[in-house]
Amino acid sequence: MAAKLPPFHLHDSLQQGQLLRLVEGEYGRRAVLENADYRWLELDGVVQSVLVRKDPPRLCLPHQQTVAELLPPKLATFLELGLGGGDLTRWLRARNKAIRHYCVELDPIVLELYQEYFQANAKPRLYQAEALAWLEHWQQPVEVALVDLFSGDGVPACLFAPRLYARLASCVTQRLIINLPARDDAESQVLLEALETYFIPEGEQKVSGYRNRILWASPR
Repeated sequence: MAAKLPPFHLHDSLQQGQLLRLVEGEYGRRAVLENADYRWLELDGVVQSVLVRKDPPRLCLPHQQTVAELLPPKLATFLELGLGGGDLTRWLRARNKAIRHYCVELDPIVLELYQEYFQANAKPRLYQAEALAWLEHWQQPVEVALVDLFSGDGVPACLFAPRLYARLASCVTQRLIINLPARDDAESQVLLEALETYFIPEGEQKVSGYRNRILWASPR
């Protein structure tokens, strides 16, 4: 019988891992670490993505597992704003090799680290751009979009911009999912007010032990 995989202890990660790469760039400090079981990406000291070394498609962070449960079983087109270490890119690729998966990431260093350390067999189409500026020129429909944007200073300002949801409403046909690293209920409420003109809120789930809240909505 195979040995049981030990849990990934999010808050103790700095003590557990060997540093593979450390880069200080325009958008902050990016680090790749690993131990015998996991490899992970930290953005400004915060763990953003985790790869199970012997099973790269496996999801082990609870907010990503919550997102995966909200995806339709036969997803053909998927847009991801904010790539990080691409945990969902690997998970989706293992389930549907024909999926058309588009990923937009602002930081070129994150894109480089993803391709070197985290891509595995995933084949998303990658774009280096600011999310809202990129959406202004995007015209193809997608079934589901995930907004998973991170800022070391808190929630990115664009998550509260109605224009973001206006542009997403022009391309999303089934569901919008948002990973919101909210500090309190007020931030969640402000975001809902920004999107309600264009989407019908369907649910919100707080991730136990994390700041993350997963919100989902359907186009009006």
